[in-house]
Parts: sequence; structure tokens; C-alpha cells
Amino acid sequence: MGTEGQPAPAAPAARWDFYPRLTLFELQYPQAVAFSAGTWLAAPSVGEQVTGVVAEGEIGLSGVTLALGPGTMNARRYGYEWATSFGVTGVVHRTWPWWSPWLPTSATFAGAEAFVRVLILRCSFGMLWPMESRIDASRTWIGGCGLGTP
Repeated sequence: MGTEGQPAPAAPAARWDFYPRLTLFELQYPQAVAFSAGTWLAAPSVGEQVTGVVAEGEIGLSGVTLALGPGTMNARRYGYEWATSFGVTGVVHRTWPWWSPWLPTSATFAGAEAFVRVLILRCSFGMLWPMESRIDASRTWIGGCGLGTP
């Protein structure tokens, strides 16, 4: 019997997956010490690399930071193979009203940051600009390294 005239079976829908990410301890500027948590929204992929979007929130001695941007990671076939990830995020940082180790208090900064992770080590580097005219700094570098998951 032939299948002529019958519709082809529907292909399974492409599925985007969420993967949590966590930095347990990070030494960096301007936070000094920070903790962050977020998620990867990974696009469907059959190759060695998976592209997606990474979003994270960070809390530290200087204040609160939110980051969002594109990135890529190893395909997650097996947990031990998921060893690297990297990306670029837009960053918004708000300092605490009561204290900040290096930046002015109650100030908002925005910028960009690149990150790379190998095994449990995650490092980042970027730049922030003040969003308020009362702050006389033109820009500030950000960056540091920490231990955590993807």
C-alpha cells in the first residue's frame, strides 16, 4: 500500500529549553563580592554549539545588576560535556543608597559586558556609563571572576 494522497506526519515542534545558571561567589569591580543567578533560554540545536539568550540578576556589596543578551554554549548531550559558554549582555547597575565601595551611592549605570565560562570558572569584562547628569564620571570598567554553573 502506498502513502500517496496522505498528509506527511507532522514534525515535532522546535523546543526552546531553559537552563539555570548560578555564580556562587564572584570577586569583581564594582561589586567587590557578588552572587548572581539567571537562566539560559537555549534555541533548538543539533550541532556542537547551542545559541540562546542569557538573563541574570546579581546582588553584591555595591548594589543590584540586571543583564540580558545573546550567547552560546556547548550542546548539552551529557552534563560533563557542557564545559564552555560565552556571550555579550547589556547591563544595568543600581548602587545601594546607603553604601557602595567605589561608585556613588543611589546611582544608575548602564553598559555592556562580555563573559566566558570554562568548567566552573566564569569571568566577565565590560564598561558602564552613568545614566544621571549629577555623576561626573564619564565611564567605569567592570569585570571579575567567580565560581558557579553555566
